[in-house]
Amino acid sequence: MKKINEAEAKAMISLLDDPSEAIYEQVKDNLKKAGAEIMPLLQTAYDESNNDLQKHRLKALINSVRLRKLKKEIDGWKNLKSDDLLEGILIIARYAYPGLDVDAVKHFISKMEKEVAEMIKNKSGAEAVEAMNEVILHKYGFSGNTEDYSGVQNSYINKVIENKMGNPIMLCVLYLLVARRLNIPLIGINSPRHFVLAFINDKEDVADITGNEMDKIGFFVDPFHQGTTYSEADFIKMLKSVEFYDIYKKALPASNITIIKRVLNNVIYAIHQEGKENRAKNLLRIAESL
Repeated sequence: MKKINEAEAKAMISLLDDPSEAIYEQVKDNLKKAGAEIMPLLQTAYDESNNDLQKHRLKALINSVRLRKLKKEIDGWKNLKSDDLLEGILIIARYAYPGLDVDAVKHFISKMEKEVAEMIKNKSGAEAVEAMNEVILHKYGFSGNTEDYSGVQNSYINKVIENKMGNPIMLCVLYLLVARRLNIPLIGINSPRHFVLAFINDKEDVADITGNEMDKIGFFVDPFHQGTTYSEADFIKMLKSVEFYDIYKKALPASNITIIKRVLNNVIYAIHQEGKENRAKNLLRIAESL
């Protein structure tokens, strides 16, 4: 199909108030094929429309186009860019906020990185983590969102930065984004119910998760609970199961793909709780493809 120009797209959008289902189906298919490029036109039309039928159809189209775009970007990231955690996190945020200011998010992460860098010169592992706590939790005031733990805003990095609150995994993501730029050997730990971090002794490339990292852990870090550190014994108590730890510990170190899948699953849960079951089911199919 040839690319649809703006005038053609607007003409098709104007037909979305036609009561004929046959016309609607044809227009819908053509607009879907036009892809994410027409999202601004669809959104403007939705905002300006006074026709209930047209608004209903536009909303359905917007959701469909957003999902197709998300699937395409997630697949591309998984296959070609999965070493870039921030890009995966931004893809999820752009799903909810198509006009997301990506440069503002990157600038903020870089700002925190520079401030931590100044504090960790000639510092040990524990002191480096304390420096991250000082900058991220104390100076910038990030904290765990205990009042709305499962809220969808906790999973979008732009809203986490704006609100200075997030769920466990997104606070851990902030730490990981800074740590990897500064070669601080932190990894994500994909423990059930509560995602935490671990400081790895004698590991150069923490982005290359093999499952053997659990034998090199110096201590665990919990940004959601004010940067509290745990020993291995403390962590096992948190899991409430020695048997679980022994059986599954090689699966606990989280790759970037694991992190993105868990963040996306948090979005799905929150959306489902809001009563948006169809959207949650569509997102679940994308998460299951990771």
